[in-house]
Amino acid sequence: MTTPIPKKTKEEILAMNAEELHDLKWSDDLNSPESLKDCENCLSCLSCENCWSCVKCEKCEKCWSCVSCVSCVSCTDCVSCTDCEKCEKCDGCTDCKDCVNCYNCRNANGLRYAICNVEVGEEAYEKKMEELNK
Repeated sequence: MTTPIPKKTKEEILAMNAEELHDLKWSDDLNSPESLKDCENCLSCLSCENCWSCVKCEKCEKCWSCVSCVSCVSCTDCVSCTDCEKCEKCDGCTDCKDCVNCYNCRNANGLRYAICNVEVGEEAYEKKMEELNK
């Protein structure tokens, strides 16, 4: 992830008080909005599309409230995941699909439709998701 180029000079930064510096941190000047397409409330993300409230993500699409994820699609509340799709509340997972509450899954065995690192199959997964989302 590349560092956004600040739009303030050294002199302008040194003249700011604590509140102004805090506000600048969360402003579009440091959030590189030109690399985001149709994203809202994202911070320090790069090359993402249609994401909402993500932080430090890169090349993600349709993600919501993810942190430090890369190349994920349609994920929610995930942290440090890479190449995941339709995952929710996962942490440290790579190349997983349709997973919930998984931790450090690396998809070595083609993991899909998993809950807490246990593959349950598509039908049981869909039924459990319906139950949990009531």
